[in-house]
Amino acid sequence: MTRRHGTTHPATGPPTRPGRRRVALVAATVLLIAVAVGVVGYVTGRAGGDDREAAQSASKRQGRSEGEGRARRMGYSAGYARGQRVGYRQTYRKADRAGYRSALEGREITPTPEPADILLDCPVTGAEPNVANLSVRNMGCAEAVGVIGDFGSISQTFSVRGFACGRISGGDLGGTWRCQEEGKVFRFDFGD
Repeated sequence: MTRRHGTTHPATGPPTRPGRRRVALVAATVLLIAVAVGVVGYVTGRAGGDDREAAQSASKRQGRSEGEGRARRMGYSAGYARGQRVGYRQTYRKADRAGYRSALEGREITPTPEPADILLDCPVTGAEPNVANLSVRNMGCAEAVGVIGDFGSISQTFSVRGFACGRISGGDLGGTWRCQEEGKVFRFDFGD
């Protein structure tokens, strides 16, 4: 029986414990694998560290940008509201002072002129020959002809479709009447 490295051949005898050399070889292999894994982890960590720092830097920039934007919007809203009130007060004061100064200096402040009344002489009345010489102010001839069409009996004063009408000259058998509703006026001659 021949011994090789502390073991016996299985065919020749019972196996013995592995030798010290084999244990050292396994331990060295495990240690080498652990060192290799450590080196790979270190290299990966260093390479990933740059990405981590870039990500941190980007998140800081984004947070700062969003915070500044929100503060700018809130400040703008508050400033705009305050500025609008202050601007209105200043404008009102300037106009008030200008009016006061011109009154003290004897200048008249001219108000905005009212629009001029529109006067028309209508060619037809729709009730000829009894109604003639129709003229209107601030209304159309067709509207006045429509009101005349609704006339019933014409007396010294009467009303029709919201218009109050009254005789301004003439007698019982004929004359001139004027009808008015707010700013609308028409005048006509009537003869029986």
